[in-house]
Order: sequence, then structure tokens, then C-alpha cells
Amino acid sequence: MPYLVLDRLTKRFGPWVAVDNLSLTVEKGELVSLLGPSGCGKTTTLQMIAGFLDPSAGRVTLDGADLLARKPNERGLGIVFQSYALFPHMTAAENVAFGLEMRGIPRADRDRMVRDALQLVGLGAFGDRYPRRMSGGQQQRVALARAMVIKPSLLLLDEPLSNLDAKMREEMQIELRRIQRSVGTTMILVTHDQAEAMALSDRVVIMNKGRVEQVAAPQDAYDNPASAFVANFLGRTNLLQGVVRRDGAGRRIDVAGTAWPVAAELPDGPGLLTVRPEKVRFVDGGRRAGPRPGAGLSGNPMAVRNPHGGRRPDGDPPARRPNPAGRKRAGHARLAGGGHARDGG
Repeated sequence: MPYLVLDRLTKRFGPWVAVDNLSLTVEKGELVSLLGPSGCGKTTTLQMIAGFLDPSAGRVTLDGADLLARKPNERGLGIVFQSYALFPHMTAAENVAFGLEMRGIPRADRDRMVRDALQLVGLGAFGDRYPRRMSGGQQQRVALARAMVIKPSLLLLDEPLSNLDAKMREEMQIELRRIQRSVGTTMILVTHDQAEAMALSDRVVIMNKGRVEQVAAPQDAYDNPASAFVANFLGRTNLLQGVVRRDGAGRRIDVAGTAWPVAAELPDGPGLLTVRPEKVRFVDGGRRAGPRPGAGLSGNPMAVRNPHGGRRPDGDPPARRPNPAGRKRAGHARLAGGGHARDGG
């Protein structure tokens, strides 16, 4: 049975739909990222789980219990905010102990739990320091220790690393993953940073305009994007106009006179072939490269459905660039790896 279940979760602000019929299941011990551009609904989703916003429709259950029937402070969740939200007049240890004090934990037990939490995040010797005497990374670790010390049933992370510089962010990504694996806490991470989500997550939930575009393991989402949006959002890619047609028992996408086999079932009509730059290889020779036995498509590039017909996603017709007469070509590019199709926009 899934540990966390979001069932057709919807949030409307007047006529604007911020989250549209979102459904998701999370297993216990998973780290799942809600990934997408600003305004896609990821933070709104997190706030509905936390109880800071009431859904317009849908259900949220955690370990079989209805979270929406509980107040935010009764849900047993830990939350780490982008701003850290540390009390400046309290030491690191006092900040970590705050939630335990509110729960009436005895002093001796509280001191032991605080020491263990600070040790877990690598700040065992920093308990008496005030936030103003700590770096951004150290403050973030204190915030994480404060959220972890109450032993939450679910830890929510709202872009917790976005205020750190690039080097510190990478270090904290490694540290966060180490901590998550050592304690086995179920975590939901909100981020717009593709690299962060790919490095940390067991699965990524890619959102766009309030809807889920794809839920998959990070590498699978990169290699097998479900839509043109996902292909463009995760890393770099080239989208080539083509036409999907049935060919015997399978299907192919025709691009510039070359037919590439695709694995998934797509309806006949306009489509897009997405080619990752690292999948392109230059080869010597005087003929045009194309699919041949032993060098066909099997992973990337891949085809996705093109909702724009024969036009590019920006609305312009495909550009035509004639080759100047007499221009010599030193070599040809061929597509390395292989490809298959996915439905989507």
C-alpha cells in the first residue's frame, strides 16, 4: 500500500487553476521531487500537503490516515523552508530543541535528541553558535536538524538549497541524500533546479501549468521524455519535425527523408524527434548517414507527439536552409543510440 497518496488534488484561486487534478503515490522511504518552472503548482501542492492551503477538491492520505481532517500542527510533518526560518536569538541547539519543547519532551531526552540531530547533520560541535555566526550551509543544516529531530512521518522541503552558492549547493545535495538514506525518512522536495532533482530523487514529478507531465526515475525521464515539454525542460535537446506512420507491424517517424523506427504507439500524423546533443556523432564518408542494421535507434533520440502540426512549438513554420551550391561537406552527422516514441505535448 502506498505511504502518501494524492488523489485528484486540485486548487483554484478564483478562475485560475493552480493545481489541476493531480494524482500521485509515494512509497515509504522515497525521496520524490516536484520539479517544474515557476508557477507550475509545485509549491501549492506542497502547501496543501502541509495544511497551509485547503484543496478545492481531492484527497491526501498518509499511511492510510486522512491528512485533510487534521490541522497542520497535528499532521506530524517536518518542513524545511527556503529562508531557513531560524530564530536569531537562539543558538543552534536551542533552535533544534524548539519543536521538542513545544511537544513537552523532558529536558534530558530533549538534550540527547538535539545532540543526535546535530551530529547527524555534521554540526555536533556547533550547538552553542548563533545563526549570525554560521554560514548559509550551516544554517541550512540546523534547519534540517530541527525538522528531523521530531522524527516526522514525512519531511517537506521547499527549495531548501536555492539560497546557497553553487559549490555549497552541491555539497548540501550530497549531505541531504546521505541523511535521507541513513534515516529512511520519506521526503518530498520542491525545486526548479533540474540538476538538483536528478541528483537527489528516487523519482521526479515534472509539472507544467498545474498538471503532471511525467512521473519517472530521473534517468528514465531524461532518456524517455513523455512530451516535448519534458524533453526541453530536462537538459538540452533538438526537436526535429517529422511524420509518424505505420510501417508493417511497427511505426516509424520520417524526418527529412529518413525513417527512424519508434517503439511506442503514436497515432499517425505530425510528430517530433528529440535528439540529445550527446547522442550525435560525426562520421567520415561521402554519403548521408542514416539508420542501418546494428546502428539503429534503441534509446535516444526518441519521438514525441507534436500538438502543433507542421509548425514549430513557437508557431513559426519550419525553417528551410538551402545548401549553397558547391559547398563541400567534410563529414556527416549520424544519431548515436536509438529511439522510441512517447505520447505527449
